[in-house]
Amino acid sequence: MQATVPTPAAAAQLAASITFLLSDDGTKVNGAILASDGGWSAL
Repeated sequence: MQATVPTPAAAAQLAASITFLLSDDGTKVNGAILASDGGWSAL
């Protein structure tokens, strides 16, 4: 079995996650862990 190493998340991708959480769309998200690590935590 071979795994592909994910590429690190770019600054713009991390900023998109942060702005989602700060927006009105993210108002009901609480107590959740949003992994923005480019898939590293899935390995």
